[in-house]
Amino acid sequence: MTRPPLTPLGAARHAIGAAPAGDLPAFPEDLAALARNADLGEERVHVAWELVRAVPQLAAEDQRALVVLLVLLFEAIAQGSTRLPISPSDRAVLRARAAALGLSRADLKRAESCADTILVGLGGKSSDTRGQLSMLFAAPAGARSPYEPLVGEPGAYRPVIVESGALVPQRLSATEGRLASRLLDRAPPRAHPDAIATALRAVLASPVVGKRGPIVLTSEQTAAVHAALSEPVAVISGGPGTGKTSIVVSMLRALARLASPEVAARDVALAAPTGKAADRLASSIRDALAACRDPIDLALRDALSEARTLHRLLGWSPSAETFRHDEDSPLAERVVIVDEASMIDLALMERLVAALRPEARLVLLGDADQLPSVEPGAVLSDLVGSGGASTITITRLTQSHRMDPRDPAGSHILGIAQAVNAGTAPRAEEGPLASGVIRRVRAPSDAGEGVSILSPRDAGAREALLSWWYRERVVASVDRTFVIDAPHDHAPLKALFDRLDASRLLCVTRGRATGADAINAWMGARLARERRLPVGPLLLVGEPVMVVRNDYDRGLFNGDQGLVLWVAERAGTSARPSLVVRRGERFVAFPLETVRPLLERAYATTVHKAQGSEHDAVALVLPDEDVPRLLTREIVYTAITRARRSVLLVGSADLLARAIARPTARTTGLGAKLRSRGA
Repeated sequence: MTRPPLTPLGAARHAIGAAPAGDLPAFPEDLAALARNADLGEERVHVAWELVRAVPQLAAEDQRALVVLLVLLFEAIAQGSTRLPISPSDRAVLRARAAALGLSRADLKRAESCADTILVGLGGKSSDTRGQLSMLFAAPAGARSPYEPLVGEPGAYRPVIVESGALVPQRLSATEGRLASRLLDRAPPRAHPDAIATALRAVLASPVVGKRGPIVLTSEQTAAVHAALSEPVAVISGGPGTGKTSIVVSMLRALARLASPEVAARDVALAAPTGKAADRLASSIRDALAACRDPIDLALRDALSEARTLHRLLGWSPSAETFRHDEDSPLAERVVIVDEASMIDLALMERLVAALRPEARLVLLGDADQLPSVEPGAVLSDLVGSGGASTITITRLTQSHRMDPRDPAGSHILGIAQAVNAGTAPRAEEGPLASGVIRRVRAPSDAGEGVSILSPRDAGAREALLSWWYRERVVASVDRTFVIDAPHDHAPLKALFDRLDASRLLCVTRGRATGADAINAWMGARLARERRLPVGPLLLVGEPVMVVRNDYDRGLFNGDQGLVLWVAERAGTSARPSLVVRRGERFVAFPLETVRPLLERAYATTVHKAQGSEHDAVALVLPDEDVPRLLTREIVYTAITRARRSVLLVGSADLLARAIARPTARTTGLGAKLRSRGA
């Protein structure tokens, strides 16, 4: 028997074609169409429509206005904000949201009028106070606002509240409040200041030796290490090359001298939002400690636990949809170090801080100028912008070590990234690599090191670019069989994965002809044709893939990348296609048929998916036309800073300039709550 579709109109009524119940306002099909076209999803219009039913006394015109305003709120949340400003001074924000959704002028006027009524009813300011008084007098007896069943003041248990002139879902406001309180209530560390100073002096006296000699910490790096050792919460933000990993390594070395390597390792948790970022953090720390000569540092390297994703650290249970660790069952570790903190959304950060022991230290590292989290919130940016508090120390790293005359490629990339971050579109000119100028090239093979731009004239030129990338950058087809645990197969596997990690093709969108889905399909079809196989969804041996859904039993997490290879359990046995992923210095394999639903091709990924990774060469494919909601300064900056040696921007220079001039606009309340409660 086929079940009727679930619908807010009523599944039973839908099945027999009956009209909706008489007390329902008419469902706004036109708004649902706008939501679909804007990739918002019409389900949010259904939710807004259902919420309006909580205010039955409204006339049809006012019901429509409230639905429109709620849809604008949901659009803001879908774009990462936690609130929608509705005060008269913020009407530009409201109008920008309306324009992004494609609302009519009449609907925008309705939404502004509705916002005025809400503000007046809750004691706020309106741009049209007199025009709203008649509606207030029509509210039910005892109600301060006709929208009171749905919209309330801070502290009221209503679906939506008005807070500082903005509409906020009660759930998000409460989460911001809890996170602010938990951060400000952290207890000071138990280590004595003199002991910390002694341990830090010992670390500074024997610096880690890198490829170019001893890595001597700058004054701002030293201050960051001291803060991480001394304060309950240390937030360290810096761009590429500012030495965030050196700070973590120095902190760990100091902790080993405050206690012992074994105790320090047991007390420290290393984490990141994604498996890729966690692996990179652990690998960087291991490599740095291996370069040390002191037995304490070598013992620390051997004793350190692997870095984990935040979900693994907190013990996420998919079946229960909750974390094992929380305020009632805190983490055992007394120091929690989290890299790539810009990727952490509001809800996950609140759960992390809730799971800390009262005396535990939290160290957050990242780049506040990168793309914020996919889900609502801009936590790292809010923390940095809050200016700190009694329990929170903010360090902004400004000195980049990529500005080295011995590394002109790294210096050029950094200079362009800094210009983009400042909102300045660098000139694009033909000629040799020049400081502050993007080199314009006519073919991808001309790109070389530094930052270049290639502007394809048509789809054929773009296909030529993909053909070049496929030939030069994509992992070649692999016909041999690997035995994962065999020592003689480790070097060939490492070479394959080093090639995979050396470059990355990035896209702004998943959809469109310039998006990751289309490029992955093109690359997969190219490989299939070369092997004279049918073109389709079948993953072929040699293809790069990405995990897009967590599998906690197998330890596979969203964002993990790997290769499809022939794998045998042992030499001489039959081989089968398998997913192979790198785990630090080792490799693990899973039969492809057992994990296929978790995987997508990953010749190209979105910039969001590339956060937490670094590559020698990166190409960013811009869309053919402007996509204001996605093509922003932060997405260009994040893409450029994924590269160490070479960046190729593919698209119109005018479109690039528009993106650089458009910062991501998120409206949140965490920073204000930290400032008000920490004052």
